[in-house]
Amino acid sequence: MNRRAALIAGAAAILGGCTARTEAPDPSSSATSPPASHARSQEDTTQQLDLSDLPDGTYGVWGTLYGQTVTHQPNTRLRMCSTMKLVLVATALQQAARGRIDLASTISWETSDLIGHSPVTRNDSGHRATIAELCEATASKSDNTAANLLIDAVGGLTTLTRFVRSLSDEITRFDRYETEMNIHDGALDTTTAESFGRLALSISETLSNEDRHALFSWLPARDDKRIAAVAPAGVDLVHKTGTSGDGAFNDVAIFIANDRAIGCLSVFTDSPAASEDIVVEIAQRSFDVLSA
Repeated sequence: MNRRAALIAGAAAILGGCTARTEAPDPSSSATSPPASHARSQEDTTQQLDLSDLPDGTYGVWGTLYGQTVTHQPNTRLRMCSTMKLVLVATALQQAARGRIDLASTISWETSDLIGHSPVTRNDSGHRATIAELCEATASKSDNTAANLLIDAVGGLTTLTRFVRSLSDEITRFDRYETEMNIHDGALDTTTAESFGRLALSISETLSNEDRHALFSWLPARDDKRIAAVAPAGVDLVHKTGTSGDGAFNDVAIFIANDRAIGCLSVFTDSPAASEDIVVEIAQRSFDVLSA
């Protein structure tokens, strides 16, 4: 039995007859039109993935590379989890570029502020860091405490919302801090695979060369996790994962060349049988299309 067949059979056995909650597509998701810079040319081709053999659940996929586009339920709302930290750090960089915050300014925190997965801030005995250092901890280590401090530093969740709306994203929403943002509650803290994928590309175009380089240098690259585990040779990328702890396993990768974005793949999943391996499987099927 090959790896793909073993994955599907094993996950189905784990599922044991359970049925995952499926999010109904949000009616407003069709209201957004892609930014002109990302509109497909007539030569581009779109292919829908068949994921019917995967365990029951909700799978949102949208990707584009080399004139190929791949989708599966691209307009279904799903939780962002820590993928939102890509947007958070980009917001901080934009705020700094506009003179509203200073990346060199220092922020302190108390032991009581530490929450969940916080490998950088928890091990910082001085409980002080610059905003730039919080950006790096948020992007590279997905530090939850750093993310909450950074949300406050940029002006709160409404600032993140204004940022994405300025990039023509009317879908992605930011409602709660870590770690509450991971809890399923209707449309709170959700996005769609297509909206977030296009947003990641828009961010890459909007930031200055210096800020884009900073963002790309902070995000994990080929670390053999999720999408990065099966990216074809010659495809450079940075990516941001997100995990809820109760069925959501996500990843958003930006494909880069010469420090600029040339494509993106966003994979959002929600299933009782969701796992790292299922994200890898979806990514592999996506690359079969994108690199064809």
